[in-house]
Amino acid sequence: MGALASVICALIRKFCIRSPRQVEEVHNNIGLTAEEKQTIIQIWKHVSQNLKQEGVNFFNMLFTEYPNNIEYFPGFCGMKLEEFNRKPKFIAHAKNVFYDLSLFVECLDEPDELAEILLKTGRDHHNIGVPIVAFHEFAIVFDKFLASKLGKNYTPLAKKSWTKALSIMNTVIKNGIENQKTDNLEKE
Repeated sequence: MGALASVICALIRKFCIRSPRQVEEVHNNIGLTAEEKQTIIQIWKHVSQNLKQEGVNFFNMLFTEYPNNIEYFPGFCGMKLEEFNRKPKFIAHAKNVFYDLSLFVECLDEPDELAEILLKTGRDHHNIGVPIVAFHEFAIVFDKFLASKLGKNYTPLAKKSWTKALSIMNTVIKNGIENQKTDNLEKE
């Protein structure tokens, strides 16, 4: 479990989880308590009803908040949001990202699988020049997206749960990016 185990240990220290029961509960759920995991699943049900449209809505928020992220999509540089919202390639990417988030939610009980998925995401994005800061911006905007989508249903527990989950996700993705950098240097 390597990368994910070190993330879990760091989170255990960060969130001051002390009792053996708490440690076991967090470890078995990739750093999330059972309540946090259940909250993530429930919140995701509201979003996952239309992954294509929600993905497009999210990326519109992301590009509005952080227009520099458009640079990672060479075919869309210089376009206005309305223009690339009609591009099949953009729509497909937005939908795929939300399918990947669905996979993240589905794999909360499978830490080894989840770690591999996230490490691959990091490696793949490093290879196309996307830095870890873009994933941090993703997390910031995703929080705002959920708040706007869910309104009062985005409770403090939901916010805490998703923030923690995205932190875990970004830590493992960062490891994937760093691993790919190392692999690329070794090949040179």
